[in-house]
Amino acid sequence: MAVILQSTYLAIANDYDSAREYMLRGKARLLDAVQTIVNLTGTGALAPEVDLLNVFWDTYQTNNDFFSGTTTLISSVRAINNHVLNEGGYANLDAYYGDTTGDLGGFTVPCFWGAMSISAGYSISSFNIDPCPTDFDY
Repeated sequence: MAVILQSTYLAIANDYDSAREYMLRGKARLLDAVQTIVNLTGTGALAPEVDLLNVFWDTYQTNNDFFSGTTTLISSVRAINNHVLNEGGYANLDAYYGDTTGDLGGFTVPCFWGAMSISAGYSISSFNIDPCPTDFDY
């Protein structure tokens, strides 16, 4: 079996990176909704806050646990990285990313993909991971 093309690997990494970012942004948006309720002011504002805060907070807490974790994604990340190492004969992912004979001539991976790969137990040099977005708090 041949090793997956760099362009295919990167396409998958980008898809998973986007999914992870959406999860993190979703978590932030749910907290924004809770904060909107907390910030209710004016005449009669106490009633909506009392009626809504517990439900919205519970929803945030339930989804926060899901959105914060990567366990549902790690098995796929591990599978493709194992494929690269086993089928490509690379000593590590850095060697694959830096392989100038691949169809991309070497590449870097997106931030969240890199983080998930590291969480799955792979070593990746920071110069092979793109910077993380800075426009939200995750």
